[in-house]
Amino acid sequence: VESEYGPLQRLVSSTIRDASGRAETTHYEYDVAGQLIRMTAPDGSALEYTYDDAHRLTGMRDRAGNSISFTLDAMGNVVRQEVKDASGKLVAQTTRAFDALNRLQREQRSTKDPGARFEYDAVGNLTSSTDQMARVSKGTYDTSHRLIQQTLPAADATGKPSTVDYAYTQQDQLASVLDPRRLQTRYVVNGLGQQTALISPDTGTTTTQFDGAGKVILRTDATGRKTVYRYDAAGRVTAIGTSTFEYGAAGSPAAGRVTAMSDEAGKTMYAYDGMGRLVRKEQASGPGSRRFITAYTYGSEGSAVGHVTSMTYPSGNRIDFTYDSNGKPSTLSLTRPNAARTTILSQITYQPFGAVRAWIWGNHSAGTPNKYERQFDLENRIISYPLGHLKMGGATRTLSYDAAGRIVASTHAGNATSSRLDQRYSYDGQDRLIGFTSATASQRFEYDTNGNRTKVVIGANSYSNTIDPRSNRLTATSGPVPAKRNAYDATGNLVSDGTIRYGYGNNGRLSSTTGINGASTQYRYNGVGQRAMKSETAGTSTFFVYNAAGQMVGEYNSAGTPIQETIYLEGMPVAVVTPRTASAGESAYYLYADHLGAPRVITRASDNKMVWRWDSANPFGEDQPDENPNRLGNFTFNLRFPGQYYDRETNLHYNYHRDYDPQTGRYVQSDPIGLRGGLNTFAYGEGNAVSKIDPFGLQVMPTPLGPIPLPPPIVYPSSKPPIDPWNDTHTETRIPGIYPKVPKGPGVPSGNGPDEESACRKMLEACMGAAGKCGYLTKPVQVMCIASYFACMVAIGD
Repeated sequence: VESEYGPLQRLVSSTIRDASGRAETTHYEYDVAGQLIRMTAPDGSALEYTYDDAHRLTGMRDRAGNSISFTLDAMGNVVRQEVKDASGKLVAQTTRAFDALNRLQREQRSTKDPGARFEYDAVGNLTSSTDQMARVSKGTYDTSHRLIQQTLPAADATGKPSTVDYAYTQQDQLASVLDPRRLQTRYVVNGLGQQTALISPDTGTTTTQFDGAGKVILRTDATGRKTVYRYDAAGRVTAIGTSTFEYGAAGSPAAGRVTAMSDEAGKTMYAYDGMGRLVRKEQASGPGSRRFITAYTYGSEGSAVGHVTSMTYPSGNRIDFTYDSNGKPSTLSLTRPNAARTTILSQITYQPFGAVRAWIWGNHSAGTPNKYERQFDLENRIISYPLGHLKMGGATRTLSYDAAGRIVASTHAGNATSSRLDQRYSYDGQDRLIGFTSATASQRFEYDTNGNRTKVVIGANSYSNTIDPRSNRLTATSGPVPAKRNAYDATGNLVSDGTIRYGYGNNGRLSSTTGINGASTQYRYNGVGQRAMKSETAGTSTFFVYNAAGQMVGEYNSAGTPIQETIYLEGMPVAVVTPRTASAGESAYYLYADHLGAPRVITRASDNKMVWRWDSANPFGEDQPDENPNRLGNFTFNLRFPGQYYDRETNLHYNYHRDYDPQTGRYVQSDPIGLRGGLNTFAYGEGNAVSKIDPFGLQVMPTPLGPIPLPPPIVYPSSKPPIDPWNDTHTETRIPGIYPKVPKGPGVPSGNGPDEESACRKMLEACMGAAGKCGYLTKPVQVMCIASYFACMVAIGD
């Protein structure tokens, strides 16, 4: 990195240069007071900053003219934040009130929002948060200001509030968590603050051993499965169980980056350009080492500098991108081998500083217009989007929200039968879905105090779920067919549901399933937890390939021939490509996703007719899609909720690190990250699949208003993951997207409180504090820290 400073020792440019001399430069401009007023990225995108007379940041503007303005009180607190588009139209806003000690007291996200309120004790601990529906969450602290009890809102009008209790060691380490059902999870911590044992009602006892450097070297779960961790002299993980990792040599473009990964599924090789960006990933899977190569190219001029300009799939299909003045994709096109380039999307536009808003489909014409557009409200929530072409049986879905931001209805317009898709939803006091109705169905759900579904009523039929009184495991269901009689291993993995038997490998992942007819399916995973292949008794195999964000982009048969490949834009699936055959000349299809990023409708690019639809499914995804809605022939597409893939042999959805059962609305394995993913380690989406997603089977994340960030691999405390998605050493291409939502795990009061804002503020304080200690707290550094803070706030929805 080359840095250039001006006469006043202000950074004016920063250049990254590779061995060939190719350079990417960021420029900085200042006013006479030394305040950063413009930062221009290598792709030409720029941010301009404005300040008040007290040298406080009051606004930001991008190259397209979109702006964010901040109104500050006398103490510098942001009391009003407005986001406007290039025409000056208000698109999002937030107002806040602070007390005399600069603590957030009230927050409103639109004029219709009644606001959330917060109360504190004398030393600043958050003791109460009241949401927009007057539901109160409380926190109680000990004399050391540690949270010792959370009181959650009552689930219904007659119920009592739920409580969660926490205990700590003398060294301030968390020692136990007592959930609302009074089930206790205990942590054993040694004198060095290392967690040496986890004793869980759901997963039994897990022990961990550390080396002298504090790195995990052995983990043993409740079944006795052992995972050994190994490291090189630089402290990088070289082995986790049977998975091994190799790194690039010092001085090479791949220095510090993973260049090879070997695991039970095969071997993956990574190659990088002079800037350290991934240019090739070669995956060899299965007994025959079927090879699947994914390649990337990057722009070197104009608005494409530093961005992925093409991605070539294993089939040879190539996706090309162009970029707008803000460095965001503006067109997306497909080039098949030995074929001309065809446009998939063009004229892509975005919410200011936000998500994709609209585009033109590739088959658009003056005579047959075909435009996709999503509408947002002033709280930056999606309120409408299309599901298919309106002249070909499609509809526009409109979402309605209550004061707490929960979706209470989805209504449809566009044709005479659109209303058949309408659904209405109801929730309990903790935002769990307790009912929905549609034109053809109705369901009601009941839960225990920790979010386990205990009853479902479908029409006139009622079915009960039996929950183990000593854990959160589901032991039996009375229906619907098939009723389940579940058995688990000591770690909480489902091993039998009375119909199917499930086997697990040394890595604790589902490795096989066997049905009552004896048919068996085997599963294999790569070193970062992605399922790379599955094989059936008949000898057929399916191979899977993933993109840099961890999303499945391709399925391939035993011969390595593509079954279908999926194209994404900013984390959202937008198209499907299948091989051309004599019987089916069509190969490009348009995909309409919902507000969650789940596929709902697929249409032919040639005539906009639907070939697949999942737009009337129940909220938890139990219903099967219509694979032949227009009698054009069966079209199979197995992606479901974000991060999920439907397995026909089990009716489960593979969900990255776990497997999801849509019939029961929960996972069949306990959460690999334990209570960090929530108090109920089997729950999906905190009981609300209408609004929440869990693309990696770990914890609820924001709906995908941008690319979904890749999660860290499941390693254990204090160990360094071989692939760290939060820094520049990632083995795959990082396309900047949203920040991950701050998890509301143990130690953080629940409810609509300022916990996420507190995390953003801590990030700001850490940024400026570290710079201050080093003597580098210059104006540019301050502004960059502040800009990161506001980006964090925007990402969490403020």
